[in-house]
Amino acid sequence: MIDMTNGDSENQTQKKQAKAMIRQVEAILRRWDPIGGVPADEYDSYAPHIVAMVSQGCSFDDLLKEMERITTRKMGLELNSKRDEIFAKEILKSLGKGTV
Repeated sequence: MIDMTNGDSENQTQKKQAKAMIRQVEAILRRWDPIGGVPADEYDSYAPHIVAMVSQGCSFDDLLKEMERITTRKMGLELNSKRDEIFAKEILKSLGKGTV
């Protein structure tokens, strides 16, 4: 008989870690708030993609470009590179990917 419980436990742990990382990024994106004054969950849909990028080893520049793309192309707002740089660094740091 094969013991499958250890694999299930590892899978559950990975899911919990991923959800925790997504919640961390959601909190940061709420403070990033390029639109201003929107509902708290307005940017939550971007968090899973950002977590995936960081988990796959994206560079600071790649993350910054993605945040700028979200701001300008998805939201149609003017670029604010300084704000995006601050929050891209914070995301990387919060996910344990070091400093830039």
